[in-house]
Amino acid sequence: MKYIITLITLLFFLGCDNTTEEAVTAAPSVTTIEMELNRSYSVHTGDRLEKTSDNAQISMTKTAQDDTTTVVLLQGSAQIIRTN
Repeated sequence: MKYIITLITLLFFLGCDNTTEEAVTAAPSVTTIEMELNRSYSVHTGDRLEKTSDNAQISMTKTAQDDTTTVVLLQGSAQIIRTN
């Protein structure tokens, strides 16, 4: 019986938390960039590259020194979806 009263008291105090504010997380903003032919774009971790035509061809170059990736639209159409 002593353990049950202790357990109920502990649960009561845990339930009486004085924190009334909830953490509000802002939704990340999304930017869509329509790619132009033969133009270089830098992409970062988390960016998505989507083909918007079946015949889209893209060249990707990754630099080992600073871990950047450059993409160029060679044919068709595509877009970069960037989450900020």
